[in-house]
Amino acid sequence: MPCLEVSVPKLDLKAKYLLTDKLTEALVVSLELPKKVFGIRFFEYMAGESANEGILWDEINTKPYQHFVLHVGIIDRKKKNKVIKALTKAYTESINRPDWAPVIFINEIPYENIGVEGKPLSDEE
Repeated sequence: MPCLEVSVPKLDLKAKYLLTDKLTEALVVSLELPKKVFGIRFFEYMAGESANEGILWDEINTKPYQHFVLHVGIIDRKKKNKVIKALTKAYTESINRPDWAPVIFINEIPYENIGVEGKPLSDEE
């Protein structure tokens, strides 16, 4: 079960709904997996709680540090490229900030190391 951890500035509920929809769609299309297998967890912060390029984010003159961590089974390079582009586009368009592209980490985990509903994913077809 792929999981996306999203660390971003504080968002209102409407923005979270939109982001959840757009990020899930980006994952579905780029990884070619059903929507039901994706989970997203938001980690949010306020001004003064992140820094980018050595500058503390102040909400006005600076850019926040945003990062996504995608925990997923082993995927090929082509899918990695697609998912990075799709997540970046979904995020920057949803928040209407093309200059706020996140850093994306892909944490690949072999299916035998992932358990869902009490059994390893490697046991599934």
